Amino acid sequence: FPNPVFSRIGRSFRTNEGTYCQRLMRMTKCITS
Repeated sequence: FPNPVFSRIGRSFRTNEGTYCQRLMRMTKCITS
């Protein structure tokens, strides 16, 4: 995944630890991959 990623829906990014985070509105969902 490109870092960071900008889209109309929200903002998605991967951290240095390899965690994939997706920011939607006021919520931020992070998934450890």
